[in-house]
Amino acid sequence: MKVLNILGIAVAVLAFIALIAAQVIREDYAKRAVVYQRIEQTEEAKLFGDVGTKIGSPQAFIIDDPKAILPDTLEDGTRLLNENYLKAKSIYPLQLKTINETVSMVSLGTALALIAGIATTLFTRRKLEKTNA
Repeated sequence: MKVLNILGIAVAVLAFIALIAAQVIREDYAKRAVVYQRIEQTEEAKLFGDVGTKIGSPQAFIIDDPKAILPDTLEDGTRLLNENYLKAKSIYPLQLKTINETVSMVSLGTALALIAGIATTLFTRRKLEKTNA
């Protein structure tokens, strides 16, 4: 029972640390996210001075390579991502939405582990108290 009690405490502590770390990671990525519109530049678009073909809708992305960001912006101020550069360098832009969903799933799992750790600790302590009494 003592081993189970120690294991419950360890699981609860580690889950609590993981829960805090997940939120810190989410905040860090949220600070770095900027709304971009992915643009595929074609030769015709360059020839006629057009921005290029929009891919999807504007999304919040975390981009670490500044060369992927085009100097132009849309009318509403949305910055542009060079899809051709991303493909050439095999870079898949990380969406903030993906980070948020992943952190939510990790938080749910660690919260359940925290509850399980606390429940195990309480259960084993009661058993130990009854055994010692």
